[in-house]
Amino acid sequence: MMMKDRQDPFSGMSLEELWQLFPVFLTEHRPVWAQWYQEERERLFGILPMEDICEISHVGSTSIPSIWAKPIVDILVEMREGGDMQAVKEHIIGGGYICMMEKPGRISFNRGYTPSGFAEKVFHLHLREAGDNDELYFRDYLREHPEAAREYEELKLGLWKEYEHDRDGYTEQKTAVVERFTREAKSLYPGRYKRQALGFVRAEPEDTEALRRLARASEAHWGYDEAFMEHFDAGFNVTEDFIRRNPVYAAGERGCPAA
Repeated sequence: MMMKDRQDPFSGMSLEELWQLFPVFLTEHRPVWAQWYQEERERLFGILPMEDICEISHVGSTSIPSIWAKPIVDILVEMREGGDMQAVKEHIIGGGYICMMEKPGRISFNRGYTPSGFAEKVFHLHLREAGDNDELYFRDYLREHPEAAREYEELKLGLWKEYEHDRDGYTEQKTAVVERFTREAKSLYPGRYKRQALGFVRAEPEDTEALRRLARASEAHWGYDEAFMEHFDAGFNVTEDFIRRNPVYAAGERGCPAA
């Protein structure tokens, strides 16, 4: 875990001290994580230069219904080809995130890490180039293969206490299983997350109903029960008036909302 941003309040701490303050901690799946993601996604639409963004996605274990997970919502942000990653980084930091790690084509951030430990809501944001999205294949494979999800959950629960204060070791011990399921997923879903045809476009008021149908279909695809879907419908606040008054974007294909 590397934290070197100028706004980083933990820069003087060793890895061991950071791991004591922010241990690996697992909990049963909480449906509210999907809500936290949606709320943060909407917030990011007001922070990011959306003309440079290809897609924003919920990834990681909190995006997989029913399995135990660290209560940290992982968000994957894919940039359009030719976008200025350093400029986007500054927008993200300005939105309250701390830069954790940076290497060519990849920057990771967190929000919700405090000097006294984790906040109630914690987010990891992964900024990538378009198509650098293996996490989406892994997520979909576990969502669609309950036996694989159970295997992954059992592995994590078995590692939890041994690596409670060694997040790097915890991640390393999961790598082989993650890579195996990702390979199987990419073989099963070839080209599912190619990004060339999609880009964010400004929504118009007449797109409201299409956006509502797309949003509901996207949630319902993963098998949420009717109570959850009723809660989703009640919370969907993208009205014609909202679109007129606010910058609303959709992933578009040939000018039409597509995702």
